[in-house]
Amino acid sequence: MWQRFLERENEIADARPGSSYGLCQPLPDGGWRYLAALQAAADAPVPDGMAAVDVPAQRYARFRHVGPVDGLSATFRAIHGSWLPAAGLEAVDGIEFEYMDQRFIAPGHPDSLTELYIPIR
Repeated sequence: MWQRFLERENEIADARPGSSYGLCQPLPDGGWRYLAALQAAADAPVPDGMAAVDVPAQRYARFRHVGPVDGLSATFRAIHGSWLPAAGLEAVDGIEFEYMDQRFIAPGHPDSLTELYIPIR
């Protein structure tokens, strides 16, 4: 999905350059939808085959994942299973997202940085 998205990201008008997002959107059936995204103006036209998603302003806990993206699932499990409870925080239903900027080097690079944002109460 990311490869297809990167090939078309120039179609998104008024997109903020230099950063991208991976949105994890909860669905009513209990599943999740994952979207590759760029930040754009609220009134920007949506290219064919793409979707606009509003990420609500709310309180988020921010975590850092350093390393290849194939380790992200372990980091998410640690966040929900250990780190949030240890900090006395509770995740709430909402859009979780990954933020990548110039510190993200490549998907398999051991020094790539991805910031993870988890909505909390």
